[in-house]
Amino acid sequence: MMRYRIGDINRVTVTGIQPFGVFVINTDRVSGLIHISECSTDFIDDINREFKIGDSFDAVLMTVKEGKINYSIRALMERTGSLSKIPVPVNIRVERKRHWTNYKDEIGFAAIANKLPDWKQRKEYLQ
Repeated sequence: MMRYRIGDINRVTVTGIQPFGVFVINTDRVSGLIHISECSTDFIDDINREFKIGDSFDAVLMTVKEGKINYSIRALMERTGSLSKIPVPVNIRVERKRHWTNYKDEIGFAAIANKLPDWKQRKEYLQ
């Protein structure tokens, strides 16, 4: 079996389509998954309209965990500059989100929970 590294770009072919993502197989006949959130930078209403079995395209290898490979098309769409600038983590166990999103920004539910007391206090003050 070939050794895979996060950040590698592989040619993949669609072998199956589910509402949550697309099953693919690479040129080495190793299967993987592209989650629907990694299929496009835009919202995908119906994944069956976007992909057909047998479609081939390039995808970035995102994670290799417990023998399962996850790919991303979105990472190729979002990249700027050359492909050599795609970050490749040293430790393969590091989660994808740490390297493929801007995790330093205070976004998400934790940030909302932290701001909630201030919002409640402002609402009481304004009433």
